[in-house]
Amino acid sequence: MKLNADWHRKHKMPRNPTSEQRLKWHVEHVKFCACREMPPSLAALVGKYKQSTGRLAGKDLIAPCGMNCGLCAAYLREAKKCPGCRGGNIDKSPACINCRIKNCSKLKKAKSSFCYACDSYPCEQVKHLDARYREHYHMSMIENLRYIEDKGINAFMRSQKKKWQCPTCDRMISCHNGLCYKCDIMKLKAKKRKYRWED
Repeated sequence: MKLNADWHRKHKMPRNPTSEQRLKWHVEHVKFCACREMPPSLAALVGKYKQSTGRLAGKDLIAPCGMNCGLCAAYLREAKKCPGCRGGNIDKSPACINCRIKNCSKLKKAKSSFCYACDSYPCEQVKHLDARYREHYHMSMIENLRYIEDKGINAFMRSQKKKWQCPTCDRMISCHNGLCYKCDIMKLKAKKRKYRWED
C-alpha cells in the first residue's frame, strides 16, 4: 500500500482526538492515502458522519435566535463550510457548538424552535447578539424573529432572498462583510478583516 507522506505531514491527527475528529480524519485519509484501511469500527459510522455533515438549506438555516445561517461567512466560505446552527458539529466553530442560545434549556421546552416562544424573550443573550449584529452586520435578530412570528417562516425566507441576494449571480451575500463569495472573491481575499463590511 502506498503512503502519501505529503498528505500525512499536512494533516496530523489531533492529540487526544474525539471520536468525531478521528472519524473525520479517516474519511479524508482514505481519499488521499492508501497506506492503510479505515478501522472497521469507524467505517461502520461513515454513513452517520456523512449525514451529520450534510449542509442544511432553506428554512432549516434559520437559527433559534433568528440568525440566517445562509448569510454567515462560515457557511458561505469554500473550505470547511459550517453546516449551519441546526446542522451537525463537523467544521463548526467551538463558539457555535457551545452557543448558549442554541443550547438553552428553556428553548428545548418551548413549543416553537425559535426564541420568541420563550417566556424570557428577549433574554440578555439575544439582546447582546442583536446589538452586535445591528452595529456591525446590518442585521437584527429581534427584527428577524418578529417577522417570523408575525408573517411566518416562508414569508421571512422570501424577504431574506430579496434583501440579501447578489444582483449579479443570484447567490446570497454574507451579512458579515456584504460580499458575494463568488463575485467578490478577490475583494474578500484582499480584506484585512474578513468579518467587517469595511476595512
